[in-house]
Amino acid sequence: MRRGIVTLLTISMLLAIVVGLGAEKCESVLRVAWISEPKTLDPVGPSDNPSLWALHNAHDCLVRVSDDSTYIEPDLAESWEVSDDNLIYTFHLRKGAKFHNGNEVTAEDVVFSLNRTRDPEQCPYADMFKPIEEMVAVDRYTVEIRLSAPYAPILADLAMFNAAIIPEKYFLEVGGTEKFGRHPIGAGPFKFEHWKPGEEILFSKFEDYWREGQPKVDKLYYYIMPDATSRTLAVRDGSVDVAAYVPFSEIEILRADPDVKVSVDTIWRHDFVKINCGIEPFNNVKVRQALNYAMNKQGFIDTVLFGYGEIAPSYMPPVQYYNDQLEPYSYDPEKAKQLLKEAGYEKGFKTTILATAGEPMMISMATILQQNLRDIGIEATIEKVEEGTRWDRLIARKYELSPDYYTSDILDDDLLTDFGISYAGNQAYFSDYHNLRVEELYALGRVALDEEKRREIYYDIQRIVHEDAAQIFVTTTPNPTAMRTNVHGFLVPANDFYRWEYVWIEE
Repeated sequence: MRRGIVTLLTISMLLAIVVGLGAEKCESVLRVAWISEPKTLDPVGPSDNPSLWALHNAHDCLVRVSDDSTYIEPDLAESWEVSDDNLIYTFHLRKGAKFHNGNEVTAEDVVFSLNRTRDPEQCPYADMFKPIEEMVAVDRYTVEIRLSAPYAPILADLAMFNAAIIPEKYFLEVGGTEKFGRHPIGAGPFKFEHWKPGEEILFSKFEDYWREGQPKVDKLYYYIMPDATSRTLAVRDGSVDVAAYVPFSEIEILRADPDVKVSVDTIWRHDFVKINCGIEPFNNVKVRQALNYAMNKQGFIDTVLFGYGEIAPSYMPPVQYYNDQLEPYSYDPEKAKQLLKEAGYEKGFKTTILATAGEPMMISMATILQQNLRDIGIEATIEKVEEGTRWDRLIARKYELSPDYYTSDILDDDLLTDFGISYAGNQAYFSDYHNLRVEELYALGRVALDEEKRREIYYDIQRIVHEDAAQIFVTTTPNPTAMRTNVHGFLVPANDFYRWEYVWIEE
């Protein structure tokens, strides 16, 4: 009898071990080769894309961009109403939605979070939330946002990463922005586990996430791999499941690999060459127009993007009110020479192109521009610096030309107009471009509630900026992502925020 009991116990223990091993083996892990190190995982502070793309895994907002990038849909707020005068937005929170520490998301947390977003000392995008006059926690699950005047982009702005809702109590307990940015707690699909600088960031599935059945994987690893070739090799040899932003030159090679597939997704990205419009000779519109005619943008698309992308006619990628009636500047060196002559620079001039070292696409853009400018008599030198140095130089206006790009994080033309073109924002993204009519139209566009009126306004802004040649408008560029063939459910909306919670791995 005792022997039988021992045998049964032994079998039970063995079964438990086998089941345990099986459970561990069946744990679903998504390994992503990521492009660079984020600066913080606090949603309020950053403006660098690596931070935004990492932190959004842990955070939810009141509302968000739909999967097809065409409308704003509920997120932590399950519904909302707007007053007849368009001054009060009343949001109703989902009862039972939780933060990663188990505490329920409340109206007080919403007010606290958005007050941080409105603070210009904490948030670089605070200007977008300036029309908010007051926020009131009506009860535990109801928030009123009261505006000083009608403000058309308010819902789109509330879907932006820096409007994520965080737990007030934890934020204060952990000691504020710096520590929260390294040990965040949010209400998003993935829970932060650890961050090994220069190596990896680990998120785990939030079991109490309010969206049923999400996320699909148990763990999400971001492996920091700045070198594009390393990311490509890693996805091919199976070291990772997904490689973000693979080189366009590698797409066809990757597609020929039977174990790899590639998704090239349309995103709201604009690549351009920044012009310091506040200094000579670039304060002359004819010089800026000459630069646009001088650059062979289709050549850039063909040789660097391998045919992916389209020539940009102005500063705005195809977001909500994209002016598709504008004709891009053609490649016309003779016209460029004529414009230089009219501007008083028939013999050309010398200039410097400031480019980020280690960014192949930006270096390629600088190289092609350098060659094209030589053809019209402009001698350009390429200066390669680290991105942090380049950023400091942009802010200080210690540059002349500099390849750059930006993406729209929201479903509205307001963000990129504020960030990239409006002088009132950050001096047109540190370019000192300043057109009073653009500023007037932009102010009107923010308060116009009629869709057709707003479309007309933003069409006009894009036309004026095009005529002013405020940048060298280069391309609208898609996002290439490579993944193993057993990766399913991959989705990146046009705002370029990957929805890893949809992804599952076929064993």
